[in-house]
Amino acid sequence: MQTIRLSISINAAGQTVWNSLLNHINSRGRVADFSVTRLAEGSQVVKQTACGTDILCRVVRYTPDKIISIEQEVILNKGEADYWHPEAKNWIGLYEIYRLFEEDEHTVLYVEMDSCCLYTNWTFNNIEVTIADIKMRSEQMAA
Repeated sequence: MQTIRLSISINAAGQTVWNSLLNHINSRGRVADFSVTRLAEGSQVVKQTACGTDILCRVVRYTPDKIISIEQEVILNKGEADYWHPEAKNWIGLYEIYRLFEEDEHTVLYVEMDSCCLYTNWTFNNIEVTIADIKMRSEQMAA
């Protein structure tokens, strides 16, 4: 396992970046619990892996405008938990963490994501696309 860490400075207020982050997470899949009014520690989120397999994740830490930490818990196979799925060893127990820090008139988005070695390039590219999208959306909203 490897942890990939990337950050980006965004020319927008923290609240604007936070809203863009939540919108981005909402757009990644079936994440009904990822709404500003319902998101809390313990919320469950369904995402897709690099292979397109559904995975159930749990929000382990949520501090509005500051941090979201998500743990990948179990592969879903036809809507049922499948701990023995061939891809389970590559995903279960991995974390993704999003943190915001305000510096001067900018907001820094810091992303930390675990990856098995098999999917390191996919994970890195996914983070790059994510932070670029959030930066673009945030700066457009701030303009």
